[in-house]
Amino acid sequence: MRALCAELDPEDGLTPAELQRLHRQRRRVDRKIHQLCGQVARALNLSLPAAADPVLRRLLVRRVEPPLDGGRMLAVVEAPADVAPALALRRLRDAHGWLRAEVAAGVNRKTAPDWTWLLIAGEVSDGR
Repeated sequence: MRALCAELDPEDGLTPAELQRLHRQRRRVDRKIHQLCGQVARALNLSLPAAADPVLRRLLVRRVEPPLDGGRMLAVVEAPADVAPALALRRLRDAHGWLRAEVAAGVNRKTAPDWTWLLIAGEVSDGR
């Protein structure tokens, strides 16, 4: 087979029907991962305003991105310009267990997803 092509690909040797089935499965998995990311973002945005910490109440989750390597998701959080980024990240890390429990209650999965934080500075309004 190596003599017939410049380089081998994992899909080499599969029939067209097998290739089509493989691509359908990949699309289904991608859709489910993006659906889970949206659910996590919604659950975080519902939980943060209910936090006891006033810094956390002022944060807004912009999006949750799927893991690139099968690891943790990435939660992109926007903080008002007057909140110190180091303080906001510390408060997010301190409340991670509580937030993960809140997300687990709002997402229908066997295990609670996990994520890491990325903080961006911005203009978060109080009205969200």
